[in-house]
Amino acid sequence: MQAVPNVVTLDLSEFPIERDEVDGYTVLKLPQNLRDVFDQGGAHLVWIPSAELARNIPDFGGKTSGEQHSLCFHQDHINPEDPRQFLMLTKHGQSARGSSTLVILPEIAERVLAVEEKHFNDAPSRTRMGRERSYDSRFLISEEEYDRCFDEDGYEKVVTDLMARRGVRDELCVRLGILGYLVRGPYADHLMEKTMEVIGDELFSTSWEEEGVLILHNPRLFHGRVGGNTTPLQRNFCI
Repeated sequence: MQAVPNVVTLDLSEFPIERDEVDGYTVLKLPQNLRDVFDQGGAHLVWIPSAELARNIPDFGGKTSGEQHSLCFHQDHINPEDPRQFLMLTKHGQSARGSSTLVILPEIAERVLAVEEKHFNDAPSRTRMGRERSYDSRFLISEEEYDRCFDEDGYEKVVTDLMARRGVRDELCVRLGILGYLVRGPYADHLMEKTMEVIGDELFSTSWEEEGVLILHNPRLFHGRVGGNTTPLQRNFCI
């Protein structure tokens, strides 16, 4: 039996917009009827193909990193108790998007981790990743830790330190998160191509041909991107 995310499509043109704040970031409150689709209906993803709703979702300035290339599979918040459990991606307008959003379940992400660590542990590949590195202050590790990961055994130490510092037990989430920081530039495109060979069709994928809103239950999933963030999607976190 294939392990694929459970996707629910809703016909919804509006919902009440309520704002809140978490750790200094403005977030949206997900309406109860949508929360029920996740909490009671068992959805991993909700797709709302509504241009009207997409235009009404407020933009709080959330941006992704690695804009010109793919993003490896990751979760946005490594602490399962973080209230920002839902990621909302919104496409406005009819202009074609040059990349796809991919979503997988944790059991598939375990296979992805094996592929990524095999590449990272290969010295020539890691050297290339190091040349393409791009630190972002939003990462959950310092720039010193970031650079240390490219030294021998540095990655393993940073994984251990981050888990201890954040009190996180989910090693899969932490490892994929850190590797997502480290693999940037053209090598991210190459690595996503290799992971896709392992995943096959055990995933959800959208090339964003329609306007609409995609809501992901972040702790239940890992998501990535094939190609650059063009045309850019709007990103909001929801509680």
